[in-house]
Amino acid sequence: MNNLHVIAHLSTPLVAFDDWSPSLDALLEFQILDRLGLVSPNPTIADAERVAPIVQREMPLERRDIDGEWYWAVSSPHYVLLGERTQRYRKRWDYHDRHLRWGKMRQSVDTQAGHYKSYDLPRYERLIRTIHWFCVGHREAILHLVEGVTHIGKKRAQGCGQVVRWEIEPLEQDWHLWRAGHLARPMPIHLIPPPNGASILNWGWKPPTFLPENKTLCYMPTENVCRSHLVMA
Repeated sequence: MNNLHVIAHLSTPLVAFDDWSPSLDALLEFQILDRLGLVSPNPTIADAERVAPIVQREMPLERRDIDGEWYWAVSSPHYVLLGERTQRYRKRWDYHDRHLRWGKMRQSVDTQAGHYKSYDLPRYERLIRTIHWFCVGHREAILHLVEGVTHIGKKRAQGCGQVVRWEIEPLEQDWHLWRAGHLARPMPIHLIPPPNGASILNWGWKPPTFLPENKTLCYMPTENVCRSHLVMA
């Protein structure tokens, strides 16, 4: 396995609710399971335990171990945040639709719950040109998995996070954990010494993040997102 620099070139804003998403290891895990027809729309702990041996066998990232706890050797996303804006997406029943014909039958539509529920929600967009991850793994195997990924982040069905091109470059140094002296990914506080300026959050530090055993207090990187060019809209 080699030190690698994975780059996603975006053409539409990314929707993400934190500075540490999307995670490349979770993306690769999904692609592995999707190609094998093993993705569950609402995965349970039992589902995760069932597919875990397959993920361990097929994952093209190096597995690292610190004090008996393993993780995939990949950093959080790194990028320059050019701007942020809030859009809204809405869904409402059209009470003035002239094409509705219910005849003599009296009908009702529930807009408080279910399929026709109305909503008016914010969509927080991040304007980014490229997202960078640093990892240790098999270049061709990673490229084979990500080449089929056209959108990343949240609200992909609405066109957000469109990827126009993937690149993977070799690196001389291993930057998956530390880069230029700064923490590059979330790590449990009992596994590494306190980094300068790092925050602490209860975080899912390896996929699948919904598993209780994968969540713990972690030091979080604070230098992976550059906001020096930030424009609010």
